[in-house]
Amino acid sequence: MKAQTPSYTGIVNPFFLGDTLIGVGANETASTTNAGAKSTATGFYQFAFTLKNNLLDAPASGSKDPFQLLPQTREAEITARQLFETEAQHLDWLNSVKQAITIIATGDEITAGGTHESLTVKFHKVKLTNNEETLEMDSLIFDTQTFEALYDSSDGYAIVISLVNKTAGTLY
Repeated sequence: MKAQTPSYTGIVNPFFLGDTLIGVGANETASTTNAGAKSTATGFYQFAFTLKNNLLDAPASGSKDPFQLLPQTREAEITARQLFETEAQHLDWLNSVKQAITIIATGDEITAGGTHESLTVKFHKVKLTNNEETLEMDSLIFDTQTFEALYDSSDGYAIVISLVNKTAGTLY
């Protein structure tokens, strides 16, 4: 075996998620506006979401493989851990009937003038399904909550995901 000299000229910077901003609002427009700047973004300690396609594999007799994959209703679950500054802020958060969440992760600059790589995930309507933390007197209001994404008939969407990157999709 002969030693090879690696070439790293074609490698681009990875897409880091460190510059991710999360906006929460009464609708998608408000949440996207809030996610646009650090001063208006909502600070989360932890934030995770799971997208589920929910495919049902229909069995076929005489075959090891499924006969067909049947799409069912897709789901999205969000888990967020947040620190609230005041009890009033926490109550306003819990009493919100409709909330939308927008996540914008920004990467390297693509063109001079401000276009950046970005990954945007918009949840047009989320519903609080589980509130895990119990509050104690004279303690920080640290809450872990689980949300379910719902279809919003006024917006026409449940989830919208968009990606802007340097490399054209035809070159992958």
